[in-house]
Amino acid sequence: MSDKYLLAMIYIYFERANLAPSEYDCVNFFCALFLANQMEEENFFYYKMYADIAVLINLKDFEKRKNIFWARMQWRTFVTPEELEEVMRDEHYIWRRERRAHLATPTYPVIRRYKRKYHSSSQY
Repeated sequence: MSDKYLLAMIYIYFERANLAPSEYDCVNFFCALFLANQMEEENFFYYKMYADIAVLINLKDFEKRKNIFWARMQWRTFVTPEELEEVMRDEHYIWRRERRAHLATPTYPVIRRYKRKYHSSSQY
């Protein structure tokens, strides 16, 4: 899924969770990103990678925080195409931005090592 659609989903999730401005932080962003990927992507690689990143950023209670965030959204993770279109209708530059093809697939060394360690190359 395109990164701009995931960003739109995160925005919608923040609204559904009724976050106060002080709650717009990296932890809630990461929880929303994880939920959006869980909803849209059916690739175990991303789930495992996000869990590992949560450990790396020393977020020991990530699962608990994610579930609290999800509950604040009243467990509503499905986003309709109409909702996405409404958010992306704004003329902000982020919605017009197109990711270059060479950036579409993770290629930096950490991801390559991770894929070799946990996944056979036939999946990719």
